[in-house]
Amino acid sequence: MAARNDIGGSVVCCEIVNRPDRGRTEGGTGPRDRSHNAGKNIRRGQKLGQLPVDIDPDSAGAFVIGGIRHGIAQQLRVTPLPDPGIVTARLWRLISAALGVA
Repeated sequence: MAARNDIGGSVVCCEIVNRPDRGRTEGGTGPRDRSHNAGKNIRRGQKLGQLPVDIDPDSAGAFVIGGIRHGIAQQLRVTPLPDPGIVTARLWRLISAALGVA
């Protein structure tokens, strides 16, 4: 869960953006595992005919995971916080475009 602190108008999203544990940072295995799992899910969707076969599942998985992570962090910086339905629609637009189902 993200920690949100308003300090002089700036927002600190500690849990999402600043992770001291190396295993949970871009240099660690956490994001790679999430991207790898996303790629596996995309391959499954391609085999089932739910997703286009002409997209690279590993790249699309990385795009989706990174986009979600940074997209949520950005939305937590906005004051006032946007409506969750609006945030969901924004994230889905990004995900569906990356997966070729927009």
